[in-house]
Amino acid sequence: MKEESARAVAVRALDRLEKNLPANRILERELERLKDEDRSLATSLFYGVLRRRITLDYVLEHLSGRRMERIDRPLRNILRTGLYQLRYLDKIPPWAAIDEAVKTAKPHGKGSGFVNAVLRQATRRDVPLPAPEGDFLLHLSVKYSQPLWLVERWLRRLGRTETEALLAMNTEIPPLVLRANRLRTTAAGLCRQLAEGGFTAIAGLHFPEALRLPSGVPARLPGYAQGLFSVQDESSQAVAGVLDPQPGERIMDLCAGAGGKTTALAERMGDEGEIVGLDLDGERLGLLQDNAGRLGLRSIARVRMDAREAGERYAAWADRLLLDAPCSGTGVIRRRPDIGWNKGPGDIRRLAERQRRLLAVAAGVVRAGGVLVYATCSTEAEEGEEVVADFLRGRSDYRPENIGPYLPPSLRGAAEGHSLRLWPQRHGTDGFFLARLRRTGGVEGDAGGEGAETTG
Repeated sequence: MKEESARAVAVRALDRLEKNLPANRILERELERLKDEDRSLATSLFYGVLRRRITLDYVLEHLSGRRMERIDRPLRNILRTGLYQLRYLDKIPPWAAIDEAVKTAKPHGKGSGFVNAVLRQATRRDVPLPAPEGDFLLHLSVKYSQPLWLVERWLRRLGRTETEALLAMNTEIPPLVLRANRLRTTAAGLCRQLAEGGFTAIAGLHFPEALRLPSGVPARLPGYAQGLFSVQDESSQAVAGVLDPQPGERIMDLCAGAGGKTTALAERMGDEGEIVGLDLDGERLGLLQDNAGRLGLRSIARVRMDAREAGERYAAWADRLLLDAPCSGTGVIRRRPDIGWNKGPGDIRRLAERQRRLLAVAAGVVRAGGVLVYATCSTEAEEGEEVVADFLRGRSDYRPENIGPYLPPSLRGAAEGHSLRLWPQRHGTDGFFLARLRRTGGVEGDAGGEGAETTG
């Protein structure tokens, strides 16, 4: 059966994810096993289980009378996938969800009977979630499937009402956001081409090049092969405007990854100048090359290098530099739901130290009078405001620069001097932090640092 194949692929991908492999790469490789019509179901199950895992586990533990860690590993994701269909996918009949889960479990012997019993219980018994008047923190964690440590952090910072709004957004399927390639089309022109192909897009919330679709496979959309657009959330689209690269300048993207921001910078400066996209990951740099070629961009040079070497080889080289630093990713949980439960407070502290060292390296690459933009897709101040504040205290040759003039009117109210903090529940974007700094000359701080562990 086609559906059985899709369910089995989703379970295999979830099993591999438990071994701490990257979620998106795992799914892409597993989907190659399926026909086109089955891929949407496998994708829905995979990300649905990730998005609702804490809720599913809470219900399954009550139905089975066992802690999840005491259930055999091969059966955990079969149960999660089956329960997800029963609770959240109305178009799949309960009998079909249970039957396919049992078939998937049969190679595990007596486990198929256990799966059958637990899922049939789910059709007959309602397991109430923790009541808000009891343990409110546990209530939010289970209801919105977010880890306790992160919910607690957001409650302290945002309060009850706004935290719940953020959690609710993190459980929703986010829109597919496109950035029209301004060198080849406009958002209006791209919107018309999409409509001719049967896809409905609406204007973005903040940027003229942005379009939003409820869903879709980018490579199958009209205009993709012709390089008319890239996929980029509006939070990330803010970067190019804040860095404000000019034609003919020398630009460095220190953690370029697959090049979403690198290509945006090239488009903004009319593909005139010199852009270095630097990264340690050769596979990501290969994607950068592919994306630049598809978009028709020639100003981007790919460099595979340790950031410590960049500080020496490119000392005072860049007119403008972007450091989109590796971070916890708490701002993109709605797009990467695995982030919520495979990281903890210790990771934030560790990553913040790495960000400080990378920022010190980046500072030495910018020429006197040049601009440095620091960015993370984190909601946490330790990875944003605090890193920048520490940097400025130790660098007399850098000063903060007002970020407001480089933002669209709809986001200027969110700016605080030299920085911008975006929240999903406030701005309809991913969670993001940006800061704009200018090198003035004077006494330099320490430009040492560790290798560039990078993100896309």
